[in-house]
This record gives sequence, structure tokens and C-alpha cells, in this order.
Amino acid sequence: MPDFTKFGDPQYKWAFEDAAAPVVAGMKITELNLDTEPEFTAEAMNENGLVAAFVKSGADKDKKNFSASGFILDADDLLASESFQFRNRFYIILKKGEKYNHRDFQKCDISGVSYALIGAGA
Repeated sequence: MPDFTKFGDPQYKWAFEDAAAPVVAGMKITELNLDTEPEFTAEAMNENGLVAAFVKSGADKDKKNFSASGFILDADDLLASESFQFRNRFYIILKKGEKYNHRDFQKCDISGVSYALIGAGA
């Protein structure tokens, strides 16, 4: 982690701790957004078309959707990247985007999904 002096409430975490930062070949992630939702849901409707019963998968089987942005380190490596691990979960990269600007470094975005029973978290 860079050399910073931190003040205030120690419960707040500063950025990615170096050991915890996700590693994606060809990319330096600067922001990672995780959204959690049930992997499975089902509903039963009554004769009036209203939901009368609902079920969802347990919290230990939640699906995580992610989006990440950062800097391109190697465009070929980034394009070849298919997955990464973060906090004992395996994330599948489904979408990649590159950003070019004449007054900034080359940047990129990725997004995808993680399922509880696939990969490192299984």
C-alpha cells in the first residue's frame, strides 16, 4: 500500500489493500463494484395474477454481479482474460471495454458474474 498517513475512524478501509486487490491480466483495477442478488427466484401467482408465494435461494448461494474499471497495462492480455478471484470467489468476465482519450492514460471496464458453486468459492 502507498505511504499515507490516515486520520479518523479506523473502521474505514482505504482503497484496495495490496494483498486483497483483484488481479486481472492486462489491467490495473482502480474501482470494483459488487452487487449481490439471489441466484434463483420463483413465484406462484393466484387466479388474479398476483404473487401469492415467493422463494429465493439462500444467502450462502447468492450470485454476485460485478463491474470494474481501471488502467490498461497490456491490451492483448486484457482481451485474453476470462476470469479472476477476489475474496475467495471466482468471477467470470463477460464484457470488456476500452477507453481512449487524447489527454489521459488508456482505461478499461470489465463486467461479469460470480456463482457460489463455480470456481474458488465452491
